[in-house]
Amino acid sequence: MKKGEVIYIPEFQFSDGSTSEKFIINLNSPKSEEPYLVVLVTSQQKHRKKIPGCHSNSGYYAIPKGVDFFD
Repeated sequence: MKKGEVIYIPEFQFSDGSTSEKFIINLNSPKSEEPYLVVLVTSQQKHRKKIPGCHSNSGYYAIPKGVDFFD
């Protein structure tokens, strides 16, 4: 798997049993023993802040629409 590769899951199953299409994006190209860094993408803001950056207490990282990089 290469950096920037997108994985499409047509029927991702949530803990409540519902399903929806999902995308997972690989953010790195690790060396042999290093782990992959991937993100599960969502379009549902719900109770998430729009403030760009890491919100570790809530378990997400916000990247604004139209931005293709982050610090």
